[in-house]
Amino acid sequence: IAYLGRNEKGVFPGFKTVMIAPFSTVNTNTGSYSGSQFYLGYMDDYGALRMTTLNCSGECRLQAVEAKK
Repeated sequence: IAYLGRNEKGVFPGFKTVMIAPFSTVNTNTGSYSGSQFYLGYMDDYGALRMTTLNCSGECRLQAVEAKK
């Protein structure tokens, strides 16, 4: 995870980037932010920063999208 914040203007205070191995999990902290919308940035296979918006409440989990057969 290269970026985690409440908007695209800055990361949460104290956020440190983290490398996640394939098929593994990681926990991260959003500090005192209690909103339901997050901006998450990750590096794609070509080194570009890709941003995505997450909307969740309570515990937020990201899961891979399963390919349709």
